[in-house]
Amino acid sequence: GLLVRLHEDGAAAGEGRLELARDLARLAGSSGDVKDSEAVLLAAARVQGPHAARWKRACAIGLLDGARGPWAESREARREAESVLSEAARDAQAESLSVPERLEAVRLLSRALLESAAPVLEGLIDASTSPELRAAAARSLGAHDDSKAADALLSRWPASTPQVRRAMADVLLARPASSARLIEAIEAGGVSSTEIEPAERMRLLQHPDPGIKTRAEKALTRPGEDRALVVARYKECLELPADVERGRNTFQKTCATCHRVDEAGVDTGPDISDTRERSPESLLTDILDPNRAIDGRYVSYAVTTKDGRVLTGVIASETATAMTLRRAEGQTDTLLRQDIAQVVSSGLSLMPEGVEKDLSPQDMADLILFLKGWRYAKRDAPGGGR
Repeated sequence: GLLVRLHEDGAAAGEGRLELARDLARLAGSSGDVKDSEAVLLAAARVQGPHAARWKRACAIGLLDGARGPWAESREARREAESVLSEAARDAQAESLSVPERLEAVRLLSRALLESAAPVLEGLIDASTSPELRAAAARSLGAHDDSKAADALLSRWPASTPQVRRAMADVLLARPASSARLIEAIEAGGVSSTEIEPAERMRLLQHPDPGIKTRAEKALTRPGEDRALVVARYKECLELPADVERGRNTFQKTCATCHRVDEAGVDTGPDISDTRERSPESLLTDILDPNRAIDGRYVSYAVTTKDGRVLTGVIASETATAMTLRRAEGQTDTLLRQDIAQVVSSGLSLMPEGVEKDLSPQDMADLILFLKGWRYAKRDAPGGGR
């Protein structure tokens, strides 16, 4: 219908048209009727001209986001689906394409057969390319519900950068089987427990599978300190001389995956950009004891889908038919209600405990000064301190 007319109006590939094509394909895919998905594939196949590949990719991305079941059953539609995924494998490796175009192609490979997708995705993870592409390749590889995919990610863990590791951990924790593989790697020493960031640590320690939760407690829980004792131990930092620019660097390394201040970071957690009325003592407590007082909008939820995935995050939006979760780095998952088996609140903040393992008292002093004084440092001088 409308999608066919949109294509037939001309093969121009403006972002507005491509976004509309993605939205229409997403709706068709979410109908649950494979004939609707087939109609999208066959309509996209009829587009000719220099922008045909972008049209096909846009429609396929829409199906990827909307359809849980197969895209095609008829011979003609299956052939077209195979063609789209084959082109995605080629485009993912094409250095002549823009990074956004390659990222779309990489995403599509999460739907390809593992034996054809794995060499491409593993090559991208190993390549000297942008961290965004390497992280996207890790996500697409981990989206395959196969132990070989999980093992391929874990074997690359030691050589991967933090952004890629976060993508690996996020996708491994989406399923109980791959969560267990991650725990096995920690137990065996292939992955150091200290390399599991606080957000992923919390997901494992609160895992809905009792077996995984118990193993995570043994593998990850160190002799802990009461949060009040941690806060007391760090109070000395409030008397240390501090520097705003050092604090900015600490914020970008430790906090920017969930918070946004001075145009750095993402808006997943609460707005902490205006803390002028907050005392340094209260900021210290919020950082080290995030569960002492929780804004209900930022409580973490675990959603188990009917196909066995486990997704976590704050509820960014919900309607009668769908729910969107948001987590670190602004990553989102939109789930249809009909695909959800269970929704459980953790009762805990999205912000994990334990950030002090990465912050010295001096780092904390710099961070608090940055949160309190970044506006004044920008206005008054390059740098700044107290």
